[in-house]
Amino acid sequence: MPDVVHIEEPRQGVQFGVKLENDAGGTTQAFVAARDVKTAGYVDENGNAVELSRDAAKIPVSFRPGTAGVVDMTSTASAFSQATGTGMAPDNGGRLDGATFALQMLRFPYRQVFAQSETNTIAQMDAFTPSLAGIAEQYSDALQAIPEED
Repeated sequence: MPDVVHIEEPRQGVQFGVKLENDAGGTTQAFVAARDVKTAGYVDENGNAVELSRDAAKIPVSFRPGTAGVVDMTSTASAFSQATGTGMAPDNGGRLDGATFALQMLRFPYRQVFAQSETNTIAQMDAFTPSLAGIAEQYSDALQAIPEED
């Protein structure tokens, strides 16, 4: 019996998306969780790193009137430029380029975690937490396993 099972959508391409949330007035608001452009990690309104997207600052995303699902790039770029603590404009000299815009819009595939233990969340989340140390160790082990040619 496995301790943890992760079921995740395939990662075959770049996916952009927004989160939707209903407010008290019954309208739906679209937003993205703010990320620091230097680390790609989530940040709060003050630029402090937070681990989960739900704890990050919410940057509003606007849609073009009368065209459901079509992002109003001008308004959304303006909202991104006004976001503080992300390293985007005005922190970046007033410059908002395509790379920083794309970083904010990037969404990872949905993942559902099933676990035996409610108390050991570290083991549940570490399965998909990349680290340079882990990658270096894997490559080192793989290289050592290759037989040397004479």
